[in-house]
Amino acid sequence: MSVDGMNVPVDLPPGGFYAQLDKIDAIQDYAPGRRCARFVGISPSDFSSGAFLGESGCQTYILDVSSKVLAKAMRFPAFNPIPNRALPDGAFDVLEDFWFYIKIEPSTEITDSYAYPAFTEASASYFNVMTVQIVGGLKLPLLEASHPEHKVVRASRATLSAFHVGQGMCSLYSYGDQRYLLDAGAGTPIKREVYRRRRFQDGTPFINELRTALGENEVIVIISHADSDHWRLLEWDLDLLNQAKVIYFPMGVTNLISRSKQLMGKLQALADHTFRFDSVNALSVYRTSRANTDNNGSALVAEAKCNGRNALVPGDYVYERIKSDSGADLAALAHQAYHAVVVPHHGDSASSREVPTAHKSAGPIAFFSAGTHPTYRHPRQVSLDAHTLAGYQVVNNPGCPHILRHPLL
Repeated sequence: MSVDGMNVPVDLPPGGFYAQLDKIDAIQDYAPGRRCARFVGISPSDFSSGAFLGESGCQTYILDVSSKVLAKAMRFPAFNPIPNRALPDGAFDVLEDFWFYIKIEPSTEITDSYAYPAFTEASASYFNVMTVQIVGGLKLPLLEASHPEHKVVRASRATLSAFHVGQGMCSLYSYGDQRYLLDAGAGTPIKREVYRRRRFQDGTPFINELRTALGENEVIVIISHADSDHWRLLEWDLDLLNQAKVIYFPMGVTNLISRSKQLMGKLQALADHTFRFDSVNALSVYRTSRANTDNNGSALVAEAKCNGRNALVPGDYVYERIKSDSGADLAALAHQAYHAVVVPHHGDSASSREVPTAHKSAGPIAFFSAGTHPTYRHPRQVSLDAHTLAGYQVVNNPGCPHILRHPLL
């Protein structure tokens, strides 16, 4: 709901939320802009009735709960008490399968925590956290593989671009007027409030070159894995959501956001598949090994071929995991030379290992999609150096306040 183009808050579910953890250490999009734990939640009535399991889905909510408030409510120590130290990968993966009951008291003033209904025009509604409990609940259904159908309209060439979206990932494969969005995420310094208002607080216009690149074309969206920094733009941008003909998540994953009523009919699962356009243009997608159970490992890895040139777009699946994957076709990607790579996991330390060979052609690119999260500190210098040493031209702009396009192929 909006007034004069400005988003306004809405009433929150009585009693609070039943929720699942998305990010243990995020940065709030609205005031007070602090570190938070990000949850996807549903109302108590939808939880108790099992409405979230139905074919129609239900209304989901995004909750940004202050890290300090959550730690106090659960009697946990501070989640990351050591300043300027990154959280270890997978440290809290076990919590992603739990249900939390977050009892709240709505507030008419800005507090440390807020929520808003996902895939709507609403903005933050604030609350105080009363209690947080881990509770039992039904498991979410796994997404089963579909059989993609795509109609090829012949075009002269394909292109691949990556976008600076802060602490997130987003790339676009185009073949003529056909659009394939590889991840649709964003994060600090890109903020939901600024994105939706299309301007900063001082009135300066927010530049969104992704919107320009998409135009009004129908889009096929391929999400590498379930973390919100790889799909948040679909929630922020209802025009983009409406343009999406289909949204693919990895086969065999589950996530509470997938039960959103606004995604019903669009969301499907994808395993290995190649979208082939002609003899020199194709987009190949590979499902990672089922042995990998963490979010980053339960993923889709893409290889884009444009006019005989190729790029690796692995999401958060780092190179050494590609090399050791039990799928032969996916593991083979580690042994190719590339004209471009979108560096995995935002350029963390692990992405400095097993960097693939840079193609001998002029100007192979390593694109770092990272933001200004103070504890993740992406990209790491060791990764920047490793890609430079491997022969790539490094593209890195973590503080970019706009969504800007960078051609890769």
